[in-house]
Amino acid sequence: MSFKTLFIVPGLVWAALCGAEPLGTLERFWRHHPVVDRWMAGGAGLQEIPEWLCDPALSFPYPKKDPPKEIPFCDHVTAVRLLGGWHPDWKNGEVRPGVPPAAYDLAWRDEAGIIRYRWELLAARLDPYVNAGCGLTLVLDNTPACFSPKPSWKSMGQAAPPADLDEWGAFIEELCRQLVERYGQARVNGWRFRLGTECQGDERFDGTQEQFHRFYAATACAVRRVLPDAPFGPFNLAGGFDGPDGTLSYLDLADFCVSNSLPLDFAAVSIYSAPSVSKGILRTTNPRFKARQKIEFWETLSGRHEPLRNIPREVQEFGILGNEFNDGYGEPGARGAAWTFDMMVTLLEGGMDRFWCWDVFDYIPHGRADYLLNGVGWLFCVLEHAAGGEASVLVPDAAARPVPEGLRTLAAFERGEPLRYSGGLFVKTLAVEHPDRIFLITSVYNEDRFVCTAQEIALTLPEAWVEKGAVIQQAALTRTNSVHWLVREALDAAGLLDPQFAAVPGLLGPVMQLGGPAARQHIGKNWPNYEVHMKDLLTLKPFDGAVTRKRDGVTLTFRAAPPSVSVIVIERRRRRL
Repeated sequence: MSFKTLFIVPGLVWAALCGAEPLGTLERFWRHHPVVDRWMAGGAGLQEIPEWLCDPALSFPYPKKDPPKEIPFCDHVTAVRLLGGWHPDWKNGEVRPGVPPAAYDLAWRDEAGIIRYRWELLAARLDPYVNAGCGLTLVLDNTPACFSPKPSWKSMGQAAPPADLDEWGAFIEELCRQLVERYGQARVNGWRFRLGTECQGDERFDGTQEQFHRFYAATACAVRRVLPDAPFGPFNLAGGFDGPDGTLSYLDLADFCVSNSLPLDFAAVSIYSAPSVSKGILRTTNPRFKARQKIEFWETLSGRHEPLRNIPREVQEFGILGNEFNDGYGEPGARGAAWTFDMMVTLLEGGMDRFWCWDVFDYIPHGRADYLLNGVGWLFCVLEHAAGGEASVLVPDAAARPVPEGLRTLAAFERGEPLRYSGGLFVKTLAVEHPDRIFLITSVYNEDRFVCTAQEIALTLPEAWVEKGAVIQQAALTRTNSVHWLVREALDAAGLLDPQFAAVPGLLGPVMQLGGPAARQHIGKNWPNYEVHMKDLLTLKPFDGAVTRKRDGVTLTFRAAPPSVSVIVIERRRRRL
């Protein structure tokens, strides 16, 4: 994305028109996905896209690719813990009963003390993604145990650095040669390499700052001896610039790289949120606070050294928004979609280039494999069709209106621990201009899930965007129309809703969390209803708001209650040249 590129509407500078912030062309920055360790050999994440989701009659059909299986909304995968070093307690995926953990390492030491390799394991882990046409970032983390005389076993596996960096460098160099031999120099030279994952605590790297510097230099040089053009960078930052006392400083590493002419080709971060209530205050529910933390890191890094001024800014792991009741996994409905959208757009304003997301489907067997599309998946379907246009962030006017009838019971719910400060309301609009149509995507999100006050949203647009007679349509994902809300209602009516979820009005989670295998079976038996509903969510309807023409432009007004994401599409005549 060309960050803050100014573009012109007829007779007006857009940024001056209504306080919009231009972002340039909307690229498909979200088409990245992590894949991990023992699941790669089975092609984890690759699946057949449901036919109903690709129906061309939909307003936002899924853009299916040619391979029979693909990772939804993904062109590029990050292969995490590829090398082995897996935790001894892991018993699933590629791991088989009775086989020692070290047997899954790509390197091992024989009785004579010589390092040997298991390249046959490498092909099984990467072929599924290469054959599906994915680009790759290979993560060199969890050092195989043979490289350390005292392995350090942590929650994600072996965290100690190699003792002999010459041995390690020879291994990485040969790894790259094997990749070239199997997949070709041109292709592999375009792949990327990352050293480590969230290495700021000893759970992921059990060593010193100086050890990591040497480790980084040896690894980068080994990769570049075989692949001179392959981008190489450090772990994804999970906390602040510096880890806790005695752990790694990312900025010190950056200083070391620049002063020693070592590659640092991308600045990666992770973003996760685990909400809680502490002293009457909701914690980690503000999407913009987390986004601005990462933007501050990127700005600090790019301003620290001239060679890093234009370093790509990437969120290589984006975590599920949890809930403060410690129930379930994530927010698969409108709340998760609104939180994700607000944070993504804030990150775009901060110059983000790439974004990695986890799964968007919820598996439901009903004679064949099928999937519920979660709120983020719905959002990505919309964004796929908005991509390629000129984007800008609008500043909508929002005025409070009464709580909608269907949400009054939810709004009246009293928490066990009253909130002293319930958090904020966040309204964000992304406008995307194409020659033949305009997309206006607006999220409404409140940190407190029980605040249901409707908002009257007013968007002021240039007159050239809304010509007289223009066709204006809309679609929306709301709290009460998301498919997982309908699933919760159905499970509750059938007596299948988990008691922990039943105790909190409106709380959502994946189907297995909501009610276990019986819930999956119940939804599968009634599958046609859910398929029809999801297709309806992806179909535009006539705009039911107001259109007001003024001297300074055109104002569209509509109502939305948190959490929700609305998309308005304005069909326009092509401009005459």
